[in-house]
Amino acid sequence: MTAPSQSHTVYLTILLSLLIHSASAAEYHVSPAGSDEAAGTAQAPFRTLSKASAALHPGDICILHEGVYRETLTIPRSGEPDKPIRIQAAPGARVVISATEPLKTTWTRQAGGVYVARIDPPPAQLFFDRQMAQEACWPNGAYGDLMDRPCVKAEEGTGYERIVSKKLPPGDFNGGYALIWRGGAWTNATVRIKDYRPAESLAFDPPFKPQSDQYHQGDAFKPRAGNRFLLVGSPAALDAPGEWLADPDTGLTYFLPPSGKSPENLQLEIKARDHALVLRGSSHIVVGDIEFFGGVLDLTGSNHCVLENVRSFYSNHFTRTAQQVPPYPANRIQGNHNTLRRCHIAYSAGTGLDIGGEGNTLTNCVIHDIGYMGTYDGAVQVKGTKGTVIDHSSIYRSGRDLILHHQAENLRITYCDLHHAVMLNDDAGATYAWGTDGKGSVIAYNWVHQSVQDHTVGIYLDNFCKNFLVHHNVVWACGSSGITLNCDAHNHLVANNTIALCPKAFGTFAYHRYTPDQTGTRIVNNLLLAPFDPTDPSHVISGPKGAILEANASGAVDAGGMPTPGSTAIDAGVVVSGITDGFRGAAPDLGAYEWQSPLWHPGAD
Repeated sequence: MTAPSQSHTVYLTILLSLLIHSASAAEYHVSPAGSDEAAGTAQAPFRTLSKASAALHPGDICILHEGVYRETLTIPRSGEPDKPIRIQAAPGARVVISATEPLKTTWTRQAGGVYVARIDPPPAQLFFDRQMAQEACWPNGAYGDLMDRPCVKAEEGTGYERIVSKKLPPGDFNGGYALIWRGGAWTNATVRIKDYRPAESLAFDPPFKPQSDQYHQGDAFKPRAGNRFLLVGSPAALDAPGEWLADPDTGLTYFLPPSGKSPENLQLEIKARDHALVLRGSSHIVVGDIEFFGGVLDLTGSNHCVLENVRSFYSNHFTRTAQQVPPYPANRIQGNHNTLRRCHIAYSAGTGLDIGGEGNTLTNCVIHDIGYMGTYDGAVQVKGTKGTVIDHSSIYRSGRDLILHHQAENLRITYCDLHHAVMLNDDAGATYAWGTDGKGSVIAYNWVHQSVQDHTVGIYLDNFCKNFLVHHNVVWACGSSGITLNCDAHNHLVANNTIALCPKAFGTFAYHRYTPDQTGTRIVNNLLLAPFDPTDPSHVISGPKGAILEANASGAVDAGGMPTPGSTAIDAGVVVSGITDGFRGAAPDLGAYEWQSPLWHPGAD
């Protein structure tokens, strides 16, 4: 008898392992029409998620059938590396896990088409036909657009105690709130209104207190003329279809439904829970093809988990930021080696996704309409992370930054379509970090565009950032500079970017007590279709502490950004190891696209 070969033995071992795993794994089914007294099979499914999740063990799968599940999905145990626990929708089924409950109450119609009901406790968030009702505000934005928040500018006389404006509308706004992007407008604050005087002024209750820091001259947060503001939370502002207001003092809720509708013929829901998915401290769990509505996804302390084809809408909501945003529930991936693939996240007051830990990946995702309260939070936050990858994703329409990456190391933002950032705040960017050693972080092969607020930047490495590689990005139509490298800005490599239709290609700034310094930074091979003056200290630093500039110039391109035949951008660059490898012709071209090379496209597919 011949002894089995080593490879044959390995094959038999793997086969035996698979057979044992297949035999031990269980499949459970859940349906809103099922029963928790049933067996949990396809023919006799459970009714609740909690019943099914309690039964799950490593290697098991839970299949959810069509319908709305109004409970939090919590998995009490982890899978194993070769035996993950899987929760997914049945093929072709639309599965929604909702943190809302239907609102059943009696409404009374008042003048002007406003309906009123007594709801105890007053709801925090109201939905009609799966659309969020917006808190009564002045001025009114476009119907159904959470990011459209028209503002009025404060006038001379505005300060710590009041807003002065001749445009303040008639009515009694006392007891409501002013939402103001004060000082440098990096974030906002909501403050109660008293002593309201139409066409004149309103007083803050309480007034703001002076602030100071080592970087700014004076108080960078002091309310001042030119600051944008709006009014919320007052019955006097309830005048547009789709608006609502909850009065905690009276317990009354007011709602102005869409034209021609009444509450009785709308599907009304209110937020009832903060969480839709909880995988705290979990490992090796896969969730797929499920929509989460009105609640957050909490993967705090989770490792090696996968969310695939998951949709998260209206995950968090708040309307008061006081003078500092209090902690709030948010979609959180706080662990190591987790993956979000082909996910869709939209409509949140604060951040859409807060990532922490090491080695997490966001790929082929769509994230939009995030940060409608205009706070400091980014649509996606990766603060303090290591080795995060954000790749081939479309991220757009944010109150502030699309990607906020303070203190993130070895970050990769690649092949992303980033646009319409900073729709509410100011002095921010599509990507933004301050005081960060990137340690080789890469921002490359992205489109960054249409972020047009006055001081909005495409790629923004604010003061005291260093060691970033920024290359092969196409940046256009930004309100300030395409790329900003504020001082100190050490050891950046900014190469082969195309920058167009911006007031200036590059920008820089140093705090008043600091010497402008871009030592070790190299700016090379950039195709500049926006103004750039190497002698202007608001563009770039020159001299002993200045950046190294080489082969930055203009050249003709087609509508897609590719150099046209005969363009001066062709062969006008210099070799940069690891950046221009594989160039065609006598020398690398300027800009993000090499002539006669494939035209790459970013974003989710």
